[in-house]
Amino acid sequence: MAMKKKTKPSRNAEPSMGLPSDSSITEAIDNEAAGNVIAKLGGKRMDLESQIRDISLKDIELNPDNELFRMMDNEEDIRILAEDIRRNGLLHNLVVYPKLEGKEKKFVLLSGERRYKAMDYLQRQGEAKWNVVKNCHVITTELSENERKVILYSANLQVRGGFADEQIRRKAVAEFVACLQKEPFNLTAEKARKAVKEIASVDRRSIERDLRLENELNPVLLQLLDEKLLNRRDAEAFLTLSAEEQKKAAEMFLEIKNVKDAADRERIHLGFKDALIAVTLARTPAEANKLLEEALEKAAQQMQTADKPGTAAAEKKKDPIVRNAITKNLPDATKKLQRVLKRRGVEKTISTRSKQEREEAVRELDEMIEAASRLKALIEGIE
Repeated sequence: MAMKKKTKPSRNAEPSMGLPSDSSITEAIDNEAAGNVIAKLGGKRMDLESQIRDISLKDIELNPDNELFRMMDNEEDIRILAEDIRRNGLLHNLVVYPKLEGKEKKFVLLSGERRYKAMDYLQRQGEAKWNVVKNCHVITTELSENERKVILYSANLQVRGGFADEQIRRKAVAEFVACLQKEPFNLTAEKARKAVKEIASVDRRSIERDLRLENELNPVLLQLLDEKLLNRRDAEAFLTLSAEEQKKAAEMFLEIKNVKDAADRERIHLGFKDALIAVTLARTPAEANKLLEEALEKAAQQMQTADKPGTAAAEKKKDPIVRNAITKNLPDATKKLQRVLKRRGVEKTISTRSKQEREEAVRELDEMIEAASRLKALIEGIE
């Protein structure tokens, strides 16, 4: 597939914004790693044919498969990109494929959505020169819906690298693996995971963890993670629970969400989450079962008294730490560390972890210590 000679990069090439350039799709087909993944049709490399043409902006449509990556878009980024295109022109062109709507031909984006939005912004500002997009790369090879999606995701995974938003990265990795197991690729789950590791610049351990969360975590717990009601570390800990234990935990979290008073709801939610972490650290199944039943019972009792006048205030009086707005979340972290230290055979458990995992843990603890020291110094420095 012939492409234009590469031009000196600029902001409208969108490297810092995480969007694929027009050349990234070609590279995804031509390079050795990605070519092994997306460029196989019936065991043969896929030779995409294309043509260059000018297309009216109104005839170009957004790709619904890009909705996940679109979550990172914001109006300010589009405005900045538009200013760059106004000054420097469109240095990296759009990649589209044709679609018939009755007798009318439309073109759907495979690469360059933010550049398209930037030109639309300029057009709406009254700059008629952007009504037509010059030198679009139109893919003329007939592709299935899944093939188009694989190309789109491949380009995003290559260019975006380690996404700043873990939720987007996690779901993109899982969806890409699922697509590669469908026609016409028909890869096994193992080969699909390997393909992602070849394409994405995300480290392999993160990819495996992403897939475990998407495929093995209870759907309700996964939704709570997506809603930021659980953090990533808690969700990964809950993977150690059995399917039945996760189900019970998920059902309780849903009940807690129905507590009307926000203070009561947060207090019960955090308390139950902390109790579940204790379950994951249990030494035996019997101990884990006992701790889980106690956690469920305590949360149920708390909900019986929730939403009653004065309940949250009464809880604050019982625990003066909760009244401290500066350090209210620190006791949870402290308790978790103390439980790890008290766990039987903790040194042996740590010794079985890989060097990379141990080094990562040390880095995280160093960051925690540094942040705590800075906060302490800040507090002590105020008279």
